[in-house]
Amino acid sequence: MDTEDWLADVRVSYDTVAESYADQVRDFLDEAPYERAALGFARRP
Repeated sequence: MDTEDWLADVRVSYDTVAESYADQVRDFLDEAPYERAALGFARRP
């Protein structure tokens, strides 16, 4: 497998899971104030 094939495989794999992962963690920081504070995010109205 050359670099271009490997890169294409990585892109396909990422695209396959990225949307569902984003859906799973989208509201995580709303429910985790300590993690949000540790990351330096401020809750915006």
